Amino acid sequence: METMFRAGLAWCGVLLCLCAVRVSRAADPVNFPRDIEPLFQKHCLVCHGPQQQMSGLRLDQKEAALKGGASGQDIKPGDSEGSRLIRLVSGADGKVMPPVGARLTAAEVAVLKAWIDQGAPWSVSTGGHWAFQKIQKPEPPAVRDRTWPRNAIDNFILSRLDAEGVAPSPEAGKT
Repeated sequence: METMFRAGLAWCGVLLCLCAVRVSRAADPVNFPRDIEPLFQKHCLVCHGPQQQMSGLRLDQKEAALKGGASGQDIKPGDSEGSRLIRLVSGADGKVMPPVGARLTAAEVAVLKAWIDQGAPWSVSTGGHWAFQKIQKPEPPAVRDRTWPRNAIDNFILSRLDAEGVAPSPEAGKT
């Protein structure tokens, strides 16, 4: 009898640990590159990606995805219940997305809902390759010797030389 009690107690402990892990995972914020981007790639980008934007919806770019398609705004950050995307992937409107292939699981829909409820944060890494990122002009770093640089690029070079403790070489002769 005591052995059965201990076995039952051990199983309760295991279940309690599993529930605690599940709850702690649910409290984690949804990470776009880890959780949402692969979901979009697997289920959505064939019809709503760079090659094709059915109904005018594109889900591989932040601005386009948050703007929505021909039916208006599909993702309403902070409001998963009001987001058309959730109604479509869950089948709540009678129409289910994606129309062909594997449907989103309940867990995938829950992650998508959580992401939207958290404000639909979209990381900078989206878009993949660096060449597709918006071009930004960095400010040239401040340098101690303001007489040496002739242009903004020289400031970057001199800044690195200063950090390494190296002085620039003197200018070479013209002959």
